[in-house]
Amino acid sequence: MHVCLVSRAVLAHGPGGMQEHTIRLAEGLARKGHEVTVLTTPHPEGVAEEVTAGVRTLYLGAGEPGCYSPTFFAKAREHVARLERETHLDVIHSQSVGAQSIRNPHVPVLAFIHGTYLSESPLWSTYLASLDTLEMLRTIRRSWRFVLMELSMASFCRRADGVAVVSQFSKRLVERMLVGSRTPVTVISHGIDTSRFRPLDQVESRAKLGLSPGTPTMLTVGRLVRTKGFHVGIEAIRRLGDCAATLVVAGEGEEGEALKTQAVRTGVASKVQFLGRVPEALLPSLYSAADIFVYTELVAPAFGLVSAEAMACGVPVIASANGAQPEIVTPEVGLLVRGGDPDALAAAIKKLLGSASTRARMGEQGRRRVKEKFEYGRMVDETAGLYEELIERAGRSP
Repeated sequence: MHVCLVSRAVLAHGPGGMQEHTIRLAEGLARKGHEVTVLTTPHPEGVAEEVTAGVRTLYLGAGEPGCYSPTFFAKAREHVARLERETHLDVIHSQSVGAQSIRNPHVPVLAFIHGTYLSESPLWSTYLASLDTLEMLRTIRRSWRFVLMELSMASFCRRADGVAVVSQFSKRLVERMLVGSRTPVTVISHGIDTSRFRPLDQVESRAKLGLSPGTPTMLTVGRLVRTKGFHVGIEAIRRLGDCAATLVVAGEGEEGEALKTQAVRTGVASKVQFLGRVPEALLPSLYSAADIFVYTELVAPAFGLVSAEAMACGVPVIASANGAQPEIVTPEVGLLVRGGDPDALAAAIKKLLGSASTRARMGEQGRRRVKEKFEYGRMVDETAGLYEELIERAGRSP
């Protein structure tokens, strides 16, 4: 089977749930003997093409790396037409709306939606509720484009031969968006490579990252943007008072300096450690170094990949009860708190820090849950099976 995967970004553009999903799915399909071509936006360093682990990746267009542009959509359309002429192309897999410019009656299209524009935008209710009235009004005025993008996504999904999402939460949102449409929506959860994301020795992991060996440590990971709620985690540390604990923040982004300023202003700079972007190869060590993983999202994540990665490494999770997190973080593996509530977050941290046995039990249950529900191989097999259904429905044979 020849699969063309069209994605706005891959890991060369930076970390992210969709980027991780794209490359891991492509590599998994290639290992099973399928031919995989990935079309994506320009490479940050100008690379035009590369082949890794049996996957051919083409970097197209002349716009900003990792961002949609008219030239990317035009080039993607041209390359799909060329692939169909020169090879036997079986299915087009669109990550979000990456393939929205492609209209091919001969090859089925799967729209794989990694969150809707509104659910992961500043317009989501939990995020708006965290703002004062004036900033809320400014945010609404600045964010009108997300409504148009949501309408464009709905139009594309209606044209697609099938739609896949990563959680039941996302399925409900997409089915509401497609009300009246006959396009089927299938849930295929993110997949975690549990042979890579596994519990490692905590002392060795902390030494590798330059973290204190004996201090209770909370970890949070992601792009440093306001909607991720890192400022809530810092405020929760302040409200813990004299509790001897450190919050480790891994990631980079536009809010980095503001978060450092907040830590200094509120008197907790000595309790908050900023690591910057941590290389992919060190992520299992990063998770394993933590006593608790904290996920402070203020919008509604379609899945929450970092929570599942932490669970795979045997770390209990405290997460905002937003989006799909209640599907991932069950009571056996962690605690859910109201998004944007530093008091609730501080209370949950204090509760777990007070019981090593509870943390250990949740960590074990978390890894078991990932292996049962979110295993990498399962994601690859279920996606390949959906491709075959679409191909059969279209009257073709792979």
